[in-house]
Amino acid sequence: MIYLDSSVALAQLLADARVEWSGVEVGRPDLGPDSRSLALTLHTAAGWLHVICNAWWGRLDFELPATGNGSDGWRRIIDTSIDIASDVVAHADAPPVAGDRYAVGPRSVVCLAARRTEA
Repeated sequence: MIYLDSSVALAQLLADARVEWSGVEVGRPDLGPDSRSLALTLHTAAGWLHVICNAWWGRLDFELPATGNGSDGWRRIIDTSIDIASDVVAHADAPPVAGDRYAVGPRSVVCLAARRTEA
């Protein structure tokens, strides 16, 4: 269901990816002892996967990394804070994400994906 390139095994995709750690701001993870949020972006040959974890009791607005030209834009494939009928969807059915921020509900995980459209 979650894939950028169906011809590549997940383990290989992860092994080949460049990982960028973030917090509510791109490239600025809060690794302090009181931090309750973390995000990471996997940069792969097929595209990008952005995973956001909010363990805080309140909603947090996370800045989204730019995918640049040559992508189909961010699509929400997982959001555990929304209705169970649409919290996990296939990339083909995933709604596009508008803007450069994403509001993540309390104690939730979000996964966004963007595919490369150019080589």
